[in-house]
Amino acid sequence: MAKELVKDRKARESTAGMVIDSLRPAMGEIERISEAAAERMGLTGLPHTTFVIQTKGKKAACMGSFNAGAWSTREGDISNEISISSEYLMLTPFEIAEVVCHETLHLMNHALGTLEAKNSRFQKSDCSKGGRHNEIFRENAIAFGFDVLDAEQVEARGIKKSYGHGYTSANEELRHWIEDVLVPDAAKLNLFRLELPKVDKAPTKMKKWECDEKCFSFRCAKEITALCTTCNTPFVLDSPDAKVDNG
Repeated sequence: MAKELVKDRKARESTAGMVIDSLRPAMGEIERISEAAAERMGLTGLPHTTFVIQTKGKKAACMGSFNAGAWSTREGDISNEISISSEYLMLTPFEIAEVVCHETLHLMNHALGTLEAKNSRFQKSDCSKGGRHNEIFRENAIAFGFDVLDAEQVEARGIKKSYGHGYTSANEELRHWIEDVLVPDAAKLNLFRLELPKVDKAPTKMKKWECDEKCFSFRCAKEITALCTTCNTPFVLDSPDAKVDNG
């Protein structure tokens, strides 16, 4: 398979010498994993779903996400979204499969919730808008084959932000299914996005000025001489050692 990918890569060299490193193999493998996971969950075919590989952005811990009804055709047909963070494609194929299964579980819960909503006034969700996974997700995750970390286990790992029951890992049975039945293709999951280096911000010249009675404060880069109109005391630097521009 690796030789075929190399051959295909050479075949896609343009006359300008550019080589296109396509994410199509990874997209296809992610779709295959999700379809297999859905079948394992008892879904006969995926509901309308669009698969996306995109940067995690400012969400440092976001390996993937599910977004209901995020896409539409020009004709108005709505499609759900399963997104995999491009930076986390550097994980092992097994770990990527775990993430895809986790997001496919959200898809299944949404599909089942939509069916239940037809006979109810509201649709039950397995996750809040802030990302906190609830008991609905936990129960179905365990049934699928995930171990779900409890609050103490999350705290022990030093995780600051809590996503409820959102921290999952494959149990022994699910691990066997992923490794020996599903068999994620490492050759197709070979491309990942590099983390951009953090750029240090230039130190600000703005300094905090405050009156003696602390009834008003503001920031300014220039040295000023002024009185507070409320307490009639002069404004002074909040930090006496701060340097200001005398120009």
